Amino acid sequence: LKVLLMTDNSNFGPQPIPSWLQQLTNLRHLSLKLTGRTGTIPDWFFPSLNQLEILDMDWNRISGTIPSSIANVTTLQHLLLNRNWLEGTIPSEVSNLPNLDTIMVDNNRLVGELMACQASSVVADCGNPLLGCPNCNSETTEVTCPCCTRCCYDENELCNTEDWITFIINHKLKDNPTMYYPSTYKASDYTPKDSFVAPSP
Repeated sequence: LKVLLMTDNSNFGPQPIPSWLQQLTNLRHLSLKLTGRTGTIPDWFFPSLNQLEILDMDWNRISGTIPSSIANVTTLQHLLLNRNWLEGTIPSEVSNLPNLDTIMVDNNRLVGELMACQASSVVADCGNPLLGCPNCNSETTEVTCPCCTRCCYDENELCNTEDWITFIINHKLKDNPTMYYPSTYKASDYTPKDSFVAPSP
């Protein structure tokens, strides 16, 4: 199995990231967006799923830190962890992922520095009014992000709601139409249809 899309599946949550995922070591694209994931990112997650190119866990209730074992996933191109309850310092291993093109970590409680300048789309809680966050000020700046293409802050969950997955998949299919997806695949079929507001922790 190379692609597993469970986006916007209310029957699947709320519950932790399932342990059976660690058996799917050939996964290239995993989407758990809007599935009510809770708990932390398990220790086995990145060492087991080290072939991932796209990981979308946007709009869940995932807490804890981003494991430094993310360094194992050198194939990772698109990382969407925004709108969760992640905290702590963003590990330097994130910035050093060699193939990273998209990273979204906004609307978390993460702090520190994000230096993923190899990526073309970078969004974090950097609170810079010059980068699409007009109500931000120094008090809302949690992440130092000199390469950010947009800045958000915790109180604005709707700061970054573009359909990134459709854009990413359409772009990848243009480069390689025979990737992992059937000929009838449309990325827009797997993106949320309804708005979602995560409850306060």
